[in-house]
Amino acid sequence: MEIFTLIIIIILAICSGTITGLIPGLHINFISIMILINFQVLTKILPTEQLIIFIIIMSLTHTFVDFIPSIAFGIPNSDTAMSILPGQQMILKGEGYKAILLSNLGSLFGVITSAIIGTIFYFNLESFYTTIQPLLPYILAGIVTLGIFLEPNKNQKFMAIILILFTGGYGIFLLNSVQLNQPLLILFTGIFANAAIINSLLQKTQKLPPQNYNLPKIRQIINKNYLKSIFNGALSSSICSVTPAVGNIQAATLSTIISGIKFKRKNKNEKTKKQTKHDMIEEQKQKEQDKVENQENFISLISLINTNNFVLSLITFLTISKARNGSIFVISQILSNIDLAQIIKYYIIIVITTPFIFYLTLKIGKFTIKKLTKLNKYFKRINFTLLLLLTIQITLLESFFGLICLIGATLLGYITIVMKIKRIHLLSALIIPTILNLM
Repeated sequence: MEIFTLIIIIILAICSGTITGLIPGLHINFISIMILINFQVLTKILPTEQLIIFIIIMSLTHTFVDFIPSIAFGIPNSDTAMSILPGQQMILKGEGYKAILLSNLGSLFGVITSAIIGTIFYFNLESFYTTIQPLLPYILAGIVTLGIFLEPNKNQKFMAIILILFTGGYGIFLLNSVQLNQPLLILFTGIFANAAIINSLLQKTQKLPPQNYNLPKIRQIINKNYLKSIFNGALSSSICSVTPAVGNIQAATLSTIISGIKFKRKNKNEKTKKQTKHDMIEEQKQKEQDKVENQENFISLISLINTNNFVLSLITFLTISKARNGSIFVISQILSNIDLAQIIKYYIIIVITTPFIFYLTLKIGKFTIKKLTKLNKYFKRINFTLLLLLTIQITLLESFFGLICLIGATLLGYITIVMKIKRIHLLSALIIPTILNLM
């Protein structure tokens, strides 16, 4: 392949990934399926090898850019849903641009750590997966149970159980419905995107404060706690990347739990001295500082997991023939087999391309936030238009029955927000059917 042609393909892929990433609620899996449907037409334009590179770089760009609409409009997809609150808090404090930098850094570390984990996967994943495969239903059930225990009180634990049963049942219904072509698109659009938009429309509009566009130096962000968060995120995402129906939200939750256990142990050992009033004030300041730092680290964490899982899915496809996301599924349908040399070539292209995507995302993020502050008074109109467009999209693709299913998914997502239950339970719509299929 000529270098000039490769550069053109990469530029087109970055532009496409940027557009898909900026469209609120649009998941890369949907774009991948559209590519597969139109595969015969596309191969007349691009050779197979170039089309695969296009898909990979477009998907990589999407994982960097898709954080921007989640803080600009409060509309996450299934991969960024847990980072919405810290990101929204930062933009309301005038630190929206810094939030985008943190997300970008997380994705950058996702590319870096995937090389290390990918090497380990290549030599050990096949035997490891064979060992744990019979245990997968119990592992998934354990993840669902863990989510229940994360709720703060008995009432919310009980409501979480009810939600899991309803969501799991609804997932079984959608996935087994022969009338639906894209049940996952309906599910994620409803429980995450539409539910978040409706909640935003019903809230009092908050005026965005002036934003700070002076970014801190990278070395000021990457401290010991940040690196711990990155390590925990890489570890948990590697575990979840080989477990069916377990995605980025569960990986982020697992990483947070690991960090939380360590933090609690540290505090327990420190409670030995009698505190003065000055000590108590200093401790309170430290707690507030730690809270802010944890929120910022979490934004990087979810982006790291998002990008890490995408890159690692190339290795899982190579070693255990499992396509863990829509992009790799499309590649698996295009290629009958894939070898290590191809994976290395694709990874080298990813590494070379990443700095350009990093820079572009920062520029687009800055432009978006500047425009958003000017359009603040039209915020509800923008959100309502997006809600309408997402609903029309589902109706056109899936007809009236798809619209009814979308309303059901939206209700489940909105009830979760209103009742202040963790949104991790909504993924039971995938986990419960998977458990039943594996048993």
